[in-house]
Amino acid sequence: MKERSQFRLLGERRFGPFFGVQFLGAMNDNVFKQALVILLAYQSASFTSMSSDTLQNLAQALFILPFFLFSATAGQLADKYEK
Repeated sequence: MKERSQFRLLGERRFGPFFGVQFLGAMNDNVFKQALVILLAYQSASFTSMSSDTLQNLAQALFILPFFLFSATAGQLADKYEK
């Protein structure tokens, strides 16, 4: 039996463009999120006495909060209803 590997997928012609688009989309999302957090933290530092580091941590926590709050409910709904 021939040995199969997940790295063999990278050599397939139809998988390469898909992998590239997925990678660039994820990178674009993360770069945009980080730039937005840094921009908002430094802009809001002029309005408050909190340090910019604290504001950056607060902004990151606010980005994560909806995923944390709604992931269990979304999982229950996904199990209960078909697509």
